[in-house]
Parts: sequence; C-alpha cells; structure tokens
Amino acid sequence: MRRLVGLLAILALLGVTGATRVSAAGGTIYEKATTLDESFVVAERLRAAGVDVALTRGDDRYVELSRRAAASRGADLLVSIHNNGSTSRSVVGTEAYYQIGNRFGGQLAYDIVRRISAKAGTVVRGAFTRRGDNGDYYAVLRESPATAIIVEGAFISNAGEARRLSTADFRRRIADGIADALINRLVLTPVPQGAGPPAPKSTPVGAVLPAPDGLAAAFAGNHAMNLSWRAVTGATHYEVWRDGRLIAPNVGSGFTDRGLATGRHRYEVRAVLDVAGAVVQQSNSAITEALVPWRVIVDPGHGGRDPGAVGRW
Repeated sequence: MRRLVGLLAILALLGVTGATRVSAAGGTIYEKATTLDESFVVAERLRAAGVDVALTRGDDRYVELSRRAAASRGADLLVSIHNNGSTSRSVVGTEAYYQIGNRFGGQLAYDIVRRISAKAGTVVRGAFTRRGDNGDYYAVLRESPATAIIVEGAFISNAGEARRLSTADFRRRIADGIADALINRLVLTPVPQGAGPPAPKSTPVGAVLPAPDGLAAAFAGNHAMNLSWRAVTGATHYEVWRDGRLIAPNVGSGFTDRGLATGRHRYEVRAVLDVAGAVVQQSNSAITEALVPWRVIVDPGHGGRDPGAVGRW
C-alpha cells in the first residue's frame, strides 16, 4: 500500500501539476519533482535494509528550511536530496556538501558521490564544506542537530543532464547510488570483534557445558536490546559478551543491553557452572548479531511554491 501511495504521488507530480513538460522540440523539468521521486526510492531501500526512515515531505508541498533541518532532532542522519543549478549551463556532475569538521559526514558524502557516479555515469565533482558568516553556509547543515549531508545528483541547469533527469531510469540510478552508500555504511559495516571470550573451562567431573540454545536478540527501542535464550541444565548463571568484550559476567536466562551505539553488534552468551564462588565449567558461545537501527531523515528539498532549479532542453 505504501508503494502504491508513493507511486500515485510521483504520477501526480509528473503529470497533473506540470512538474515535467516534454514535446518533440524539448522539455522543461523542475527540481522538486526529481528529488521527491529519488527520495521515495532511497527511503524504500533503506526501510528494506532495516533502517528507521522518515521523509520531510511525501507530496508536492512547501516545507520551510528550518522545519526540514529540525526534523533531524533525535535522528542520526539527515540526507537532503537535490539536483544542482548553475549560471553556467556547461557544468555537469555530482557533488555533495557536509558539515564543517564532521569527518563521518565527509566520508559518507564522498562515498555517496562516488556511488552515484558509478550507477548513473555522472562526473565526480567531489564532497565539500562551505563556510559562511555563522559556520556552515547552508542552513540545512548549520541548523541540523544530526549529521547532515546535501546531495546534488546532477546539474538540472545543463540541457543534457536535465534530459536525463526527465527519465525514471536516471533518477532511479541516482537514488540507488545514494542508497548503496547509506546501506554500506549504516548496515553492512563489519561488527567489531574484540578479543572475545577465552576457551571454555571443563573439569574431570564433567565435559564442557552445552551452549545456550535459542539465543535471540530483539531491538527494544531507545538504544536497547533484549537478549533471551533457553536455560542450560547444570548452569548456575550466564556470561554475555558484546563485540568481543564481557559486558555481563553473571546473569540469569535473559538480559537487556542498554545505551547501545547505533549499528550492528555481535553477541555471545556462555553458560557457567559456579561452585563455591569458583567457575568450574563453561560452555562454548551461542552467537547472534543484531542491529540497532539508524534513524535517517530523507529530505526531498524544494517543494510546493518553491520548485527549485529548472531544467530545459
């Protein structure tokens, strides 16, 4: 149903409101339509990858810049999607802007540019900061409480790129480049391993305990993870390891891990037999991985009475 609603919104923008006009001689396209289309694709792909996503607008309406920036409060990342304009109609390519001093933002911005270029065949112009009188020149970067990036997929002011932006395939390629970079950084980044637990103990009176069965991790919201497993016969308690580090040396058959960093984590749980305060037997680890989802705000930029840049060919 969500996909149908998104499709209807795109069709309304491209057909009913005149966001794109094409004739045999050429056409006109407005930035606000291209970026909403791209934003729907990015949001859909991020949701499918387990990312918590919200959009600053879902139809052709004007949203004040300050409201768009403020939408990132409580989020991890704001991605503002645009297509560029220039007084020089010969300028082409993809670029991005990130907040001054934000190393993570800079790395992600450049990866987005690189992946858009690979998907859509655009020229890599780079990832930049721009300083103004009050810090970041662009208000959406300056006023966002979260890491924020502006993506400029192509130059709608260039006739060739405007013509390409009028096609769903090219817009999809730009959106896929953005989504590929975000998913790679936010979801697929390898889990930190750490040293991990030592080999399990055993005694002459018994072999190593069996590993806990049915280990499951469920995100509980607010950067917390609920862990559960089935009890092991003979165990007096359990150890919980996260990302190779012991975080709970003595728990029952369940544990809530709080204050987690956003991203993927690896959990190991071991059964322990304690006799008179001394550990005499342990199990091998039951292992699972779990994601503390990133919250990403996707901002389609211009809308409503603000069409953004205009392209003609």
